[in-house]
Amino acid sequence: MREFRPCPHRGTNFSEMLFVYDAPSYSKYDCPDVFRVEGETATPVVTNNGRYYKSVRNEWATLVTTPPHSRFQDALAFTRSVGDLHLQTYGVTCKPDVAVMDLQAMFAERAAKGEVDPNSPALLLVSIKLIIKSKAKESVRGKHCS
Repeated sequence: MREFRPCPHRGTNFSEMLFVYDAPSYSKYDCPDVFRVEGETATPVVTNNGRYYKSVRNEWATLVTTPPHSRFQDALAFTRSVGDLHLQTYGVTCKPDVAVMDLQAMFAERAAKGEVDPNSPALLLVSIKLIIKSKAKESVRGKHCS
């Protein structure tokens, strides 16, 4: 997002859109930020500073909002962010990021390195989950907005 439309007020390390944890008693512009930017590399880091959970899986209620200076003051819950007329100009899109992974090849590669036990069916699912998590982190590194 910050590459698509950097913030003219906070600098190019920030997107113009605001990513915040929802807090019902606050103006959306005063809600806690989802990301903070660290260091000279401008690495976005999740703050985990939410106010309430939106689901039984303990996921924080989060919003993406237009900046305070925008013509249309708008906020969008991430659960319905499949393209929105006003927010498209800030980079919200209905196009998903998709990753295709060959789990069998990844598992074989890890087994060859001795990182997983190929003879333990009980560990197979745990190993696959760990492989998916590590590959997902690699695929999104650098794509987070702040």
